[in-house]
Amino acid sequence: MKTKSFVFFILSVLLIEISLQFFYRARNGDFLFRRAALPIFDADPDRHYKLLPHLSYRHRTNEFDVTYFTNGQGIRTDRSRADFDAQKGEDVYRILFLGPSFAFGWGNSYEDTYAALIGKGISVPGKRVEVMNLGTPAQPMAYQLRWFEKSGYRFGPDLIVQTLYGDIRKIAAMGIQDKGKLPVVLNGRLYHSQPSAFDWLRGFLKNSAVVFYGWYVYQSFLAKTPAPAGLGEEFESSRETRAEHVAPALKQYVSRIHRALGREIPVIFLYIPYSYVVNARDLSRWQHLAYEPPQKIMEFHAPLAAALAAEGFYYLDATDALAAGNTGSRMYYFLDIHLTPEGNRVVAERAVPLIQRALEDAASPVESRRSQDSQG
Repeated sequence: MKTKSFVFFILSVLLIEISLQFFYRARNGDFLFRRAALPIFDADPDRHYKLLPHLSYRHRTNEFDVTYFTNGQGIRTDRSRADFDAQKGEDVYRILFLGPSFAFGWGNSYEDTYAALIGKGISVPGKRVEVMNLGTPAQPMAYQLRWFEKSGYRFGPDLIVQTLYGDIRKIAAMGIQDKGKLPVVLNGRLYHSQPSAFDWLRGFLKNSAVVFYGWYVYQSFLAKTPAPAGLGEEFESSRETRAEHVAPALKQYVSRIHRALGREIPVIFLYIPYSYVVNARDLSRWQHLAYEPPQKIMEFHAPLAAALAAEGFYYLDATDALAAGNTGSRMYYFLDIHLTPEGNRVVAERAVPLIQRALEDAASPVESRRSQDSQG
């Protein structure tokens, strides 16, 4: 009797799973397993992996429907998919965007990414602003720095925008060295290491329609409290990392960029916070991302910005702008961790004045700029 009940239970779950999978497909135009683990990657000798060249990939979920394009160099572009010429013209001002999926613009059309919007908002007299977006999902800054030192410098950028996301205190703990286990690309999909049986099981559960819709219902209707009592105390040791521990790593990053390029250019650090820092109601969904109280995270960045500014570096924290924009509409998707088009717009509007000032600073003599800073 127990065996029959168990078999009936398994068959019922399978029937529900299959029904919900087809429901998701019918409603969103794509299968659930294509929601996050996208087959869009290729191996790369300099940064270990990149986006597949000549890509035209439609990414559809219940929250967005966008198409990603790449050129022959595996760099995200608009629909034209034009390659970037290392020998850029004298009339071109090239801005290189580096960073993970937020810089890439996951879940957004190219035109809606903050990289593209910043490119449109920047003005350089006598020159055409060109955006080169090397943003790559899940890629650490160390990998892209290695690419820049080995070959990327040849593109001769005039300004770099490096996106930092989430808990940037890890930079102090891990540094910006390219080390540790290397990721693996299999059939276009990215794995942090050679996938194990546990990884396959976790992937299966992540793509289960029963799990997906169960989690959606829980978050939409049942998750009332922002977080369990005491959450955040588990990471007490990470609070010992202060701004003065992170600033040297970022200063080293800028130094390595300048050394590889052979000249000094403005480098902007653009910080994007976890969504729950902007919207506390998102906390229960993303608490596994090494959560600390939002106020604690926000308190960390003010002294970091001051420490970097004192050294003449540019650091932009988008938290306040995103929090202000969140009162009207969502800055981040509900189930996806990334910025919405509106969130990208807010970040771009916040970034353009700082980047424009960096351009003006770079155009003025160093001593004059220091004099202005001391007087201001």
